[in-house]
Amino acid sequence: MTQYLIKRLLAAIPTLLIVSIGIFGLVRLIPGDVVMARIAQGGSGAGGSVNDAMIERTRAELGLDRPFLEQYADWLAGAVRGDLGNSLITGVPVSETLLERLPVTIEIVILAMTLSMLLAIPLGIISAVNQDKPADYAARLFTVFGLSIPDFVIGTVTILFLTFYLDDATFGLFDSWLPPLGWYPPWEDPWTNFQALSIPVVILAYRSSAVSARMMRSTMLEVLREDYIRTARAKGVTERAVVFRHALRNSVIPVLTIMGAQTSFLFGGSVIVEQIFRIPGMGQWTLDSVGQRDYTAVQGAVLMMAVVFIVVNLAVDLMYGMIDPRIRYS
Repeated sequence: MTQYLIKRLLAAIPTLLIVSIGIFGLVRLIPGDVVMARIAQGGSGAGGSVNDAMIERTRAELGLDRPFLEQYADWLAGAVRGDLGNSLITGVPVSETLLERLPVTIEIVILAMTLSMLLAIPLGIISAVNQDKPADYAARLFTVFGLSIPDFVIGTVTILFLTFYLDDATFGLFDSWLPPLGWYPPWEDPWTNFQALSIPVVILAYRSSAVSARMMRSTMLEVLREDYIRTARAKGVTERAVVFRHALRNSVIPVLTIMGAQTSFLFGGSVIVEQIFRIPGMGQWTLDSVGQRDYTAVQGAVLMMAVVFIVVNLAVDLMYGMIDPRIRYS
């Protein structure tokens, strides 16, 4: 196990290196000039007219007048030490902002992934066991809607419905209600935190659970056709025991792989959801940084997402051995 972990961690180094090179180059293709954005924010020459000398001075202050490879080498050396540089717009260290924003997004992703698992696995099992029956059709309809409707559409429609149409739709049983926007620390106000995150979490979990439920249904149907399942049934094992004791263990492993990828994709999906609900997480910060052409902030955010992706997939691989003792790492 230790040897396997070391190999996986060493293999992650070139992956992160490629990601860092890619994002360092791609972020500079964003239309606009970060120097003008910095001047507009009052970073240089506030209150005066903008001239070429001011632009060149600001460019030199930000280190953007140096060759591309030199800029990358300096940034990479700092990243290895844990220093991701300072924001080109605000001057605040990127690592400091990450430490503030990352816990918010992690809370949303963990809650969304938990809800997704609680929905997807039972839904996939019910759909497979009741193949081509009303329960199966209902489950498949649930997944089709989840896969076809974008998160931002669900988020916008949900806010409009709760704010303007809930009263009429329930014939006055419930008053129209807008959940508190933003983020509230759970250790200070748990109830408001729950209210603020409930809808964003459900929206993120819906699409993720749709993907995982479809995979759970497919793998469960495949496993239920195996010879050892037919043998168990021939021996008189109850259908409940066949499904949960024999079929579930083998059918859930591919679903874990999908859920590992979904957990990583939820970080990307949080960009839109956090923007809609004004949640101060990594997603909102990344989108704002792209709009401001804040190179160092975008680089730090994307690199952190790559690290999360690698860690989550490593954790999923290790869970295989916990679920199926036949899987061993060497």
